[in-house]
Amino acid sequence: ESAYLPGTAMHGASRLFAGDAKTDERDALVIAKTAIGIPDSLLPVPRPDAVLDAARAMASQRDYLVAGATRDKNRLRSILLESCPAFESLVDPHCLRMLSEIGGPWQVLDAGKSSVGAVTRGANRARIDALWESISTSTRPDGLRAAAEGASVRLLAKRVSEAASECARLEAEISA
Repeated sequence: ESAYLPGTAMHGASRLFAGDAKTDERDALVIAKTAIGIPDSLLPVPRPDAVLDAARAMASQRDYLVAGATRDKNRLRSILLESCPAFESLVDPHCLRMLSEIGGPWQVLDAGKSSVGAVTRGANRARIDALWESISTSTRPDGLRAAAEGASVRLLAKRVSEAASECARLEAEISA
């Protein structure tokens, strides 16, 4: 049967032996002497478990998606902040559908209140009205810049939404 010395125990035991160089030879000596002197410090090596391995693989994918979504959220907020700071300060995760379908603040303004209302049905009306007011009282960049920002906002908002959905699906599978 195989056993191993956990890292924290290994670190503590290494301080009991002479020298401080980190070499494979010294590590082997620390493990061997600890195993002889304190056999209870060794833990059994877990047997392979296909279910656990699958859950770890899904958790790794979830972590990858979360990191990407965080990067995309930060970029999205940066674009909105540069374009219309008042709008950016009011945007929350519930606005992702509006951003992914319509675009940035200037595309929202161009779409009109009725289109925004249709996309944000069920959202907090006071927040949507505040978003509308923030755009109406801000200075619009030139047409090409506003169009480029809108395309980037749509792309990033879709990616954040898709990552959130995929993370939720993976969470359910991991829990199962």
